[in-house]
Amino acid sequence: MDNRRATTRRSKQREEIDALRRRLAEAEDTLQAIREGEVDAIVVSGKGGNRIFTLDGSDQVYRLIVETMKEAALTVTLDGTILFCNGQFGHFLGLPPADILGHALGEFVAPEQGLSIPDLLTRSVTRPVKQRLVFQSAARSAVPAHVSSNVLSQPDDVSICIVASDLRELEASTEMLQQLRRQQDALLESESRLRAVFSVSPDAIVIADDEGRCLETNPAADRLFGLTEAEAVIGKKLSDFVDPGCHFANVWTDLKKHGRYQGEGRVVRSDGTVLLAEMFAAANIRPSRHLAVLRDITDQRRAEEALETAHNQLEQKVQERTAELTRAEAGLRRSNQILEMFSDCNEVIVRIDDEQELMEEICRVIVEVGCYLLAWVGLAENDEHKTVRPAAHAGFETGYLEKARISWADTKRGRGPTGAAIRTGKVQFGRDYLHDPSLAPWRKDAIKRGFRSSIALPLRERDAVLGALTIYASTEDAFGDPQAKILGELADDLAFGLVAARTRKALRESRDLLRALAGELTLTEQRERQRMAKMLHDHIQQLLAGAKFQIHALGGAGDLEVKKRAKEVEELLRECINASRTLTAELSPPIPQEGGLVGSLEWLAEWMCNRHGLCVELNMQNEDVPVQQDVKLLLFESTRELLLNVAKHARVKSASVGLQCVGGDRLQVVVSDEGIGFDPDRLNAGITLGDGFGLFSIRERMNLMGGQLEIASRPGRGSRFTLTVPLTASLRSWGNTHSDTISI
Repeated sequence: MDNRRATTRRSKQREEIDALRRRLAEAEDTLQAIREGEVDAIVVSGKGGNRIFTLDGSDQVYRLIVETMKEAALTVTLDGTILFCNGQFGHFLGLPPADILGHALGEFVAPEQGLSIPDLLTRSVTRPVKQRLVFQSAARSAVPAHVSSNVLSQPDDVSICIVASDLRELEASTEMLQQLRRQQDALLESESRLRAVFSVSPDAIVIADDEGRCLETNPAADRLFGLTEAEAVIGKKLSDFVDPGCHFANVWTDLKKHGRYQGEGRVVRSDGTVLLAEMFAAANIRPSRHLAVLRDITDQRRAEEALETAHNQLEQKVQERTAELTRAEAGLRRSNQILEMFSDCNEVIVRIDDEQELMEEICRVIVEVGCYLLAWVGLAENDEHKTVRPAAHAGFETGYLEKARISWADTKRGRGPTGAAIRTGKVQFGRDYLHDPSLAPWRKDAIKRGFRSSIALPLRERDAVLGALTIYASTEDAFGDPQAKILGELADDLAFGLVAARTRKALRESRDLLRALAGELTLTEQRERQRMAKMLHDHIQQLLAGAKFQIHALGGAGDLEVKKRAKEVEELLRECINASRTLTAELSPPIPQEGGLVGSLEWLAEWMCNRHGLCVELNMQNEDVPVQQDVKLLLFESTRELLLNVAKHARVKSASVGLQCVGGDRLQVVVSDEGIGFDPDRLNAGITLGDGFGLFSIRERMNLMGGQLEIASRPGRGSRFTLTVPLTASLRSWGNTHSDTISI
């Protein structure tokens, strides 16, 4: 039963809401017409029937009053829907009335007051209500207002009339008065605090006149001067309590002259005790009134003297500890230096791929960054004497390596650090060139150059030893375990870099040979095409022409049957001659041999149109640029192959070819069409398309010349082929500048 009643109630509420919305729309149209002066009266339908309200009488006057008054006025339904508002309410919100009518009043108040609107409307039905509201909209900041609301009984309905007065000026004035009151209270509180500070301050505070006579003091002044309350300081001069040797009269004169004073002096208490006091004074805090603050620093000075004694003792200990830390810091700095050297050497190994340059740069970094005297790389020679050949060095060498005549054989000159490191494949130390017997062959020259110790690090390639990296220092036994470990890793990295450099060099030589062969293949292919074309033109076509002439002559002298057969043979010979001429032109077009690349592409566009019916649009953005003959031929043949693929497979009658320089150092040819397209991934997967072999051949030849072929295509979306080569590229003379990237 309760559910049916609730459903019926909700249904009635929805009907009432729909009726209110219709009435609101009619009211908005009516208000708009009234504002624009289009009507002089309105008809209102109610329970008692239709009623006519004219606007020429008192109602119009009331409307004008509502529209022109400074207070905001609005009418809302019992559920809070705004039926009417005047211009002042729109001014509150910064919105035109048309954007306000029909909205809920809760939308235009501050969020924290939104819940108070239903209570306001409910109370307004039974009695007038006054309260404070804050109106707010997205177009304007908050406006505090005092609102008066009352029920408005109309013939056909009951609504709430609300009048709002702007409280911003009133609240601003109130806030100003409150602020002034707070400032006054703060001033009184500050004065009270200062008076309390004056009373309880541990420092003696004295206010004196021009003669230095005490006019006002705090209790601390009595305690400082050793007086009882009965023996007040007031009335006495400050000079009475100061040691005569302090020349207080001069101090007081300087204070009045300069306005401030800070210093120390001796105070003589009433019992004869002498204290050391620090005085801070300010002149003329009031006319002829001067402030002096005295602080007993006797105990403080004694503590400072004791502290100074302790400080001197601590300073001595600090110096001893600093010496220890200096030695530790030197060790740490040296370790950081070694690590920086290691990092720089690894950067060199990554950056340089030339073997000789790599060894020289590594030696330079070891000497300059690692601060060693000499570093050199010796490579093991497999000659009769097993010589160690100095391949690179840096530092203070001055002919040392030439005189050293180091070997890696098990002989007198092979038992030093370098030879032993190569022979054994292990790190070797020369700990002291002045006393180590094994270093005797090199002692004189080493000491002469300041070498006192050394380390030799084998350069290993798997099980073989390529040579050794040897480093010299100016102090004995300079290479401890941490340095040896780091330098050993450096030697391993250098060996890896040397092997990598040799491998890259071999690869470059192989690549250059392949490119030279590829260039020669392109030119040989072109020469063979020319030879075959010449054979077709100079020999086969001539024979066919002669045979045609003979058949023609034979047909003129024979009977009708012979003439008929001769005519047929002559027609076949003419077709053979035409096919031979076409084949000659396709095998070796004359324009690529004689003209530039731009002219060759223009000839190709005309030939594709005449031969295959494919209209080719040319976009030549550059004049002819000088390129090698083999490069020009490859670009021409590749472009022709791509256009033939378009004619065969794309199912279109047009394509475009673009030629331009990109980046200032590359030449680019773009062939595109809007045909059926294809999936480039099938080429990468090895699936053969109708033109797969041609694209594969073009891609491989472009890669060999340091260029690339890029393919952009999708089924049903056309295709775009981009050929890019360096302007300096040549299949036969290609150098270090290259690209091994294949983009499909």
